[in-house]
Amino acid sequence: MKTAHSAAHDGPLGIQEMNYKNPPIVEAVVQISFEKAIGVTDVDRVADRLLKSYASRSDRQTMTASLDTASGKLISSIQKVGVELRDDFATKVLIIDTSFLLLSALAPYGGWDALESRLMDEIERFRKIVGPLKLSRLGMRFVNRIDAPVANGAPDYGRYVRAQPTHLALPDVPMSGFLVQISQPLHLEGGSYTLSCGSVESPLLGYFGISVDIDVSVTKSMTLHLQKILDILREMRNQKNYLFESIITEEARSMFGVVK
Repeated sequence: MKTAHSAAHDGPLGIQEMNYKNPPIVEAVVQISFEKAIGVTDVDRVADRLLKSYASRSDRQTMTASLDTASGKLISSIQKVGVELRDDFATKVLIIDTSFLLLSALAPYGGWDALESRLMDEIERFRKIVGPLKLSRLGMRFVNRIDAPVANGAPDYGRYVRAQPTHLALPDVPMSGFLVQISQPLHLEGGSYTLSCGSVESPLLGYFGISVDIDVSVTKSMTLHLQKILDILREMRNQKNYLFESIITEEARSMFGVVK
């Protein structure tokens, strides 16, 4: 099974992209945003067609409220803006909104090939119903959680990730938590990323957690052309993988099981 971190070639700064048996991905999200909103009728048409691949359907709504200063009455209204589809185990989610289309895959992550195939299939069916339209943004977010055993009574974050504060007010006291966030442009037209790395709770007894949350985006006007969109998403994924590799240590890699 190929994973979200698959061996291919060296990336920026000579960082090698790896292939893992057990990648620490807890959620993968891809979102395409439209230049102009589609109608709720189109949202329902798409949901009706795609529902056969999912188990449940629910409406997404927004509520607006205003205060009539003359009467003192609160006036509210509810408006439908989208539909959310989920599979039996809620590990596959599709949100069809008037402004965007979002696919989410939760753990256990089935690998990029499966996500890419699902993405292309659902975009194609979406396009057949709605017709040609322009996009304003492609977004990709991968949330990783590294679970590691507590040793000597305190979490050793530096054993698994390099993204940590370089200055501590109390250097002689063990660090019980941290959060580092980095945002930069990418070597992609309209590309940028935000990487957040920090301590989180682990669901495993006697373990501590480290979250590595990478959000990559390309913001520019583009047509909904499947192959062009796929090419951009693949390059975004490559950039995401290089970012992930740049902050984890060899100790972390050994936990994921590197495929030779």
